[in-house]
Amino acid sequence: MEDHCDIHKWAEYRPFEQHYETFEPHVVYTANKIIDVYYTFASARSYLSDYECEEFGQIITEHDEIHINFLRSKYLQAALAHYNYAIDLSWQVLWFYTGDNSYLFMEKPKLFEKYSTLCTEKRLYFKLRINKMDDIKEHISEFFNSDLTQEVRETYNYVKHRGSLHTDEISREHEYYMMSYTENENYFLPRMLTRRKFNLEEFKDILIDFDISFSDYFQQIIKWTMPYNYIETKFNMFNCIPRERMKFHFYEMENYEKLFNEHIKLFYSNDIDSINQNPNKYIKDTNLVGAYYNPRKFKNI
Repeated sequence: MEDHCDIHKWAEYRPFEQHYETFEPHVVYTANKIIDVYYTFASARSYLSDYECEEFGQIITEHDEIHINFLRSKYLQAALAHYNYAIDLSWQVLWFYTGDNSYLFMEKPKLFEKYSTLCTEKRLYFKLRINKMDDIKEHISEFFNSDLTQEVRETYNYVKHRGSLHTDEISREHEYYMMSYTENENYFLPRMLTRRKFNLEEFKDILIDFDISFSDYFQQIIKWTMPYNYIETKFNMFNCIPRERMKFHFYEMENYEKLFNEHIKLFYSNDIDSINQNPNKYIKDTNLVGAYYNPRKFKNI
């Protein structure tokens, strides 16, 4: 996996002072979310790599197959969860790229967190459509709806909403009673409730394939969203005086925050129903709220 994609390059998008003062706010917010994806995906990859470990020290009391397979199952399920977190966070990268472009989130971090919670697949697709980002929309849809992603997603949702997984290498589950019954020549073998089977080796291979698929998918999102000179931008004391941000903080933030909260209340209280009922106003408000400074144009770099 490491040979296929060096994801540690994603860590270089962490925003510092020079990025705050060189690039528009939405680029900084996007970079911040890239870092979220990096940490989450790196955790998933770490859990998956731990599967191959043979020496567990004091983590387990007995180094037999049952205890080792229990840990391996634990690592795979932790990797499964974090890979799915990375999917959701990858949407937020684009959510903020197409979102508010003022200094509001920098000055009000709780609003940054609040805006994160509003990101859903439907809402993101709508924003990409009105911003004419059809290539990215198709890219996300193709990745998310692939058989591999859907298998990983469905397994995660099963654990999250419907129950735990069973691993034969750890314990045995019986699907039927040990004894059958016959009455008036009717044969009956009662079933028992069981959990979904979780084959460790098979699912390890699935997650390895998904790791490679996601890294390619997300690398393309970074290429589409981040300025080509972002990483190479150096700190310059004279260029890092936040004059525009100070102006916003002292003279404009109060009114802007009011506009932003009205926009959120109007359009994000009922999924996308309010947007569909009044799309023209949504686009007008988004242009106001989302492009307060230096309205940007989408660029495929």
